[in-house]
Amino acid sequence: MQNFRPTAVSIPARKRGTRFSPDDPEIVAPLLGANYLFMGPGSPTYATRQLTDSYLWQAMRARHRLGGALCFSSASTIAISQHAMPIYEIYKVGEDLHWKAGLDFFGAFGLSLVIVPHWDNNDGGDDLDTSHCYLGAERYQQLLTLLPNPVTVLGIEENTGLVIRPEEGVCEVVGSGAVIVARNGDEQRF
Repeated sequence: MQNFRPTAVSIPARKRGTRFSPDDPEIVAPLLGANYLFMGPGSPTYATRQLTDSYLWQAMRARHRLGGALCFSSASTIAISQHAMPIYEIYKVGEDLHWKAGLDFFGAFGLSLVIVPHWDNNDGGDDLDTSHCYLGAERYQQLLTLLPNPVTVLGIEENTGLVIRPEEGVCEVVGSGAVIVARNGDEQRF
């Protein structure tokens, strides 16, 4: 990348109602001309609370429609789903299984998607199933039954990415793992 001399800019839009609001056009301005936008780890539910109907979220979507590349990772993939898994609330706090409204990025393209990163996580070793984004297979299956409408689930294994090129109608799996497409109880591995 050093040959291309990219300019990396962090957008400090962290919390509504503060001087770092995602609704502040001055803070968001640098992303309007960006070619590549990255949103990554953190809390999916915090991201959805801060970004829903925000100026920043509208600007990101507009930038994408105008040719900018968007890259989502970990928690942000959950946040852009139609329904977001409140993973911290369930896994770390111990709340009952439930869903939160997601940012529904793909809804504009006619897709009802739920994205589950860390599909094959094994941080829990032999004692604790941490697959399916730390929920474990059993609790994940229970959570699926709580979805309010039929969706397609994209399970993304660790160290793996899914490149979506909507203008070409193509998806490409990159990295060392697989992407699982689950729909109506059937799973396909790519």
